[in-house]
Amino acid sequence: MKVMLAAINAKYIHSNLAVRYLHAHVKPEFPDTHFLEFNINQNLDVITAELLSHPHDVLGISCYIWNWDLVQKMVSDYSLVRPDTVIVLGGPEVSYDTEAHLEAQAGVDYIVRGEGEEPFLRLLRALNKTRRPTADTLASIPGVCYRAEGGTVEQPAHIMDLDKLRPPYAEGMEQLEHKILYYEASRGCPYRCSFCLSSLSGPVRHFPLQRVKEDLQELLTLDPDQIRFVDRTFNAHPQRAFELVQWMARQPTRTRFQLEITGDTLTQPLVDVFKSAPPGRFQLEIGVQSTYKEALAGVERKSDLQQLAQRVEEIRAGGSTGIMLDLIAGLPHESLGHFAASFNYVYNLDPGRIHLGSLKFLRGSELRRQYRRWGYGFQRHPPYEVLFSDAISFAELHHLQIISDLVDRCYNSGRFAWTLPWLINHFFSSPFAFYSEWAHWWKESGLHLQSHGAAALYGHLHAFLGGCRHPQYRALAALDFCLFERTKDVPDFLDVDEAGDNLKRWIQSRKVLDSFPEWEPLSNRQIQKRTRAVRLPAAVLDESGCPAYGGEPQVVALCYPDMQTPGIPVLID
Repeated sequence: MKVMLAAINAKYIHSNLAVRYLHAHVKPEFPDTHFLEFNINQNLDVITAELLSHPHDVLGISCYIWNWDLVQKMVSDYSLVRPDTVIVLGGPEVSYDTEAHLEAQAGVDYIVRGEGEEPFLRLLRALNKTRRPTADTLASIPGVCYRAEGGTVEQPAHIMDLDKLRPPYAEGMEQLEHKILYYEASRGCPYRCSFCLSSLSGPVRHFPLQRVKEDLQELLTLDPDQIRFVDRTFNAHPQRAFELVQWMARQPTRTRFQLEITGDTLTQPLVDVFKSAPPGRFQLEIGVQSTYKEALAGVERKSDLQQLAQRVEEIRAGGSTGIMLDLIAGLPHESLGHFAASFNYVYNLDPGRIHLGSLKFLRGSELRRQYRRWGYGFQRHPPYEVLFSDAISFAELHHLQIISDLVDRCYNSGRFAWTLPWLINHFFSSPFAFYSEWAHWWKESGLHLQSHGAAALYGHLHAFLGGCRHPQYRALAALDFCLFERTKDVPDFLDVDEAGDNLKRWIQSRKVLDSFPEWEPLSNRQIQKRTRAVRLPAAVLDESGCPAYGGEPQVVALCYPDMQTPGIPVLID
């Protein structure tokens, strides 16, 4: 029997873990099993044609909110061309409301709910015997949903014994170049947040620690940029997490590991590893979601915010590990004012990255079942985002979406790392007040309907500030501009001069090597190609290279160790 597994990922750089698990689990028994990966930016007709060009008996498709609309259209066309192919859907988007899915999708034969490796294998065994297995046969397969004379039959989801799963990356390694590699060291979640499907995924189960290390060692041979763990709470088992993080920190690799953790339960040994790890080795994603106690209680979530802040500040002070903090707009009881307090809490922690997402009413979630309780309106199509509630209006949520866009462009990008702290501290009552005012101006100017180059943001900020002439602002904005735009002229409105003569003397004296000793083998000409210097209208650095505000104009050199990262400022004569 020929089996094809298909995934339509959100981006080209993503890899799909689910189809690889299925492939690894069924191929020993069904060797003519293969998988194909696509992405939502590809032409749907091309995807459908590619799948049709590989005749097979069974087609399995992995379904998520980002690809569900495409999957439905593709299945409709595919089933007309090849009506004899058995089509099986699986994934979180179809693991709930299965009766409605089967009624709406005539071309779909079966849906596998929850963890699908063993149910899919048993279904293939049944289909290998006959194209139409009996009701008794299907009833013996957990997680499989199908049509019957009396209506739709929905079997309870299966919970896998992780010891029985084969490594998902045993084959197809050649397809992973330049991709984000997804990996899991555990399944299940210890928490029961009502907006999340992980609360329904069963108890926390861990893969054997030695196997995880061996799997990761194999993946590291590909020299990937990033391995992203999909464990819902990586540090659910503190001692195990410590041992694994310590192992990853010691590997001779440039790969970054991204982990989703709970910040307030971080143990001191874990914090110490993150503080001392090689720079860039770890990126942590921490779900704060809200600081408003009633909102957290409304989604059955608890958090020690004081402990979380302490842990974040301690890791950030180490300077080695990146941190992203998550907030969710639209939680129960949370008004715009309450969200502003949550935003200020997160922003003042200065994690480096902040993700502002909207509440989603996922199929199967407890929150979706209780949405009327808080007067919610939400999208009836993916991604099922909140539209309004008793506590917050549609207009306010739209305002927060514009703020989210500005945070991405300006804070998360790091393009205004020097300018924003000074600007907010001197001219605005809080971080949220700054972004809120800018968002109103941004929309009134029609900028939310346009695309923008990165360099253009400096002009937009200047216009928002009414053409601010404060020398400290001009100095900091010029510094930020030069750190990223290494070859572009500083905008005229910042009134900053190039300082080529100062730069030349600094390089010829070889004082540059005091800051960059690794450049010693380079000629003066080669160093000059990696640097520029500007005369700023106010001080931005002290003698040790730390931020300093106020004082006489300064000449600052911008040094660029490589083409991928922003420049480094150095105070010169």
